[in-house]
Amino acid sequence: MQLPEGFRGNEILANVFAGSDQTTVSMRIDDGEWTPMQKAEVQDPYIARILYYETKGIYPTSGQIRSGLRKESSRHIWLGHYPEDLEHGSHRVEVRAQDRYGLDAYEVSFFILGRFDE
Repeated sequence: MQLPEGFRGNEILANVFAGSDQTTVSMRIDDGEWTPMQKAEVQDPYIARILYYETKGIYPTSGQIRSGLRKESSRHIWLGHYPEDLEHGSHRVEVRAQDRYGLDAYEVSFFILGRFDE
C-alpha cells in the first residue's frame, strides 16, 4: 500500500471516536513535550486497507460480502508527526483527547523505527 498523498512517512494518526471540532488532541513521543495534533481530512486507514484488499481480490473471501464502505474522508482522524531525526529503535507514543462535553481519552502505543534486527 502507498502512503496517502502528501504524507512523508513520519505521521502519527489518532482515531478519536466521537471527536468533534471542539476536541483538543495532543501527542508526545518518549516522555517528550506534548504537541498538538491537527484534525485531518483523510480516509480512515483501516477503511482504506479494507478497500485496498477488495481491489486486489484478497477480500472478501468465500462466504463473505463486499464491505460497502465508502472512500470519503473520516471526521475523527487527527494527525501529528514524530521528528524526522528520531533514532531507530522502539518508541512510545501517547495521545490524549479532551473536549468540553466530557471526552477525556488517553492511549499509549509503541512503534519500532527501522529494522527489527538493527
